[in-house]
Amino acid sequence: MRRVAVFFFFDIEGVVDDYVVYLLERIKPFIERLLIICNGKLNDLGQKKLNAFSEELIIRPNRGFDVWAYKEAIEYIGWQSLESYNELILFNSTIYGPFFPFEEMFGEMDKESVDFWGITKYHRMEFDPIGIIVYRYMPEHLQSHFIAIRKSMFTSQYFREYWTHMRPINSYNEAVGYHEAIFTKKFSDLGFTWKVYVETKDLEKITNYPLMFQPLDMLKNRRCPILKRKLFFLDYQMVINEGSGLLAPEVIKFIRESTDYDTELIYQNLIRTQRPDIFNHNLHSTYLIPESVNHEESAVIQAKLAIILIINDITFLQTFVEQFQRLKGLNIDIYIYSTMTERVTAIDENIQANLKSFKVHLSHVNDTISGLLDFLVRFGQNYDLVLFMKTKADEKVSFLSSEKANYDLQLSNLAGNYNCVYEISELFRKEPSLGIICSPYPRFGEERYGLDLNWQHCKEELIEVLQELGLDENLIHDDIPCVNSRIAFWFRPRSLETLRSWSNRTEDNNKTLNRLTMSEDVFFYSLGFIAKKSGFFVGTGMNWDTARTTITNLEIIVRQKKTVRWAIKEWLKEYYPALLKKIIPIYQRIRCLVFQK
Repeated sequence: MRRVAVFFFFDIEGVVDDYVVYLLERIKPFIERLLIICNGKLNDLGQKKLNAFSEELIIRPNRGFDVWAYKEAIEYIGWQSLESYNELILFNSTIYGPFFPFEEMFGEMDKESVDFWGITKYHRMEFDPIGIIVYRYMPEHLQSHFIAIRKSMFTSQYFREYWTHMRPINSYNEAVGYHEAIFTKKFSDLGFTWKVYVETKDLEKITNYPLMFQPLDMLKNRRCPILKRKLFFLDYQMVINEGSGLLAPEVIKFIRESTDYDTELIYQNLIRTQRPDIFNHNLHSTYLIPESVNHEESAVIQAKLAIILIINDITFLQTFVEQFQRLKGLNIDIYIYSTMTERVTAIDENIQANLKSFKVHLSHVNDTISGLLDFLVRFGQNYDLVLFMKTKADEKVSFLSSEKANYDLQLSNLAGNYNCVYEISELFRKEPSLGIICSPYPRFGEERYGLDLNWQHCKEELIEVLQELGLDENLIHDDIPCVNSRIAFWFRPRSLETLRSWSNRTEDNNKTLNRLTMSEDVFFYSLGFIAKKSGFFVGTGMNWDTARTTITNLEIIVRQKKTVRWAIKEWLKEYYPALLKKIIPIYQRIRCLVFQK
């Protein structure tokens, strides 16, 4: 069958990710002529990638969504030229795939005597959800991410008039209401026959949108060759309204275990285009770290490992030393940076006495940020994985028991013993795009209500940092920071490559490294965005004890946390009783005076 295809592409940055290359590589053998039409800009590399599949590449203003792009492409081909083909395919870059060979799909649909067909369909809704559909309800229809039209239909006057008189499209809803939702019914009513490749009639009572809300069934039971990109960045409230929240994770698991498709094609596109919090929520980048299996004799950690320890408080040094002693047997180098010049001798003596089995480097720096940057610039390229650790900021400040509990939890969670480190190294090996892994946000002590999760207090400074990195300030979301720990986290040095190169720009002839001019809070908040810039995501790791504690504490907090006012009241009542004793009498006196008047 002679096929001509129009591929519509749009990316706000003009970047063509490799999932697009894979899609075009797999469909090209079935297409005689491919016209690629792009809305908006296209960078040089993207243009080169697309030109590898077709010299017919049109870059047009970003107007009219896919609908007017198809209209312009059809007019470019020409109605007379179109008659030399048997089938016209209109498809776009809003899909991932193929997860199963297109040969199966084309082989089956070539046998069907229909006028047009598509891969998937949207089921009928008895109302109009967008308010502009001419039928006043949402008809059953083929989805516009892939529609094939046979010669019997595209040579008809009806088809030609449809595109000739297509009204302007100014929004996504108009693209659906004036084209996608009505196309199938309109031409069916005119007597043209149609069929869907992946039949989902049995799912009508379950969902109107099987490809989005029954994706595992579509792949596993129906061998659907595609998935919608939007599946992986849906509003999470919609995700849990429609199911348990496992839509994306269970699909990724199936693809990895049952197909040849490289899920890194999906991950790299999502990491680049989506906010980190959206990625983490939809793909559940939280991992259980088992410690019950003894790997010390049976498994060797292949990754080259290092630990960075920033010491701001010598009274807490022994806790870390004891933690390092639990890691005996590991081939791991330790880099200790002290911010206290007067304590370097005492620190060195402790190291000599207790860490003889490790290769230890001791240096002095001005602050935490300088320590991490110095390591990245001088040593980072020598290691595959690095564990960052730091003591509390100031030894003069008293240490609450809950803070001590947080340190103990995070250190045991991420570096409890050889088995723990082995499992974390395996996690990084299995997840090539994982850049940083940290412990969950502490749900106990003064931080249990999450009152300081909001980063508004340093938002302006963080925006400046993101702009310096060439990132969009809209990535900031009032949610839990991606790197929610300032105590300990594992990272790939490559994931912070942007920071390393940025640090190099601050060097001068007199100093090895100048400290970046930002607060420590902003520095740690920025790490997730820096990892994103380098093509990596941030995950959360929990051993069994941490998982049990976190889940139990969250359940109690959710039950108790009725309102923000209640949370503030409880927080103040517990940690500022003296303040309340002063405020309440003043409030009562003012109240009495007011009512007396």
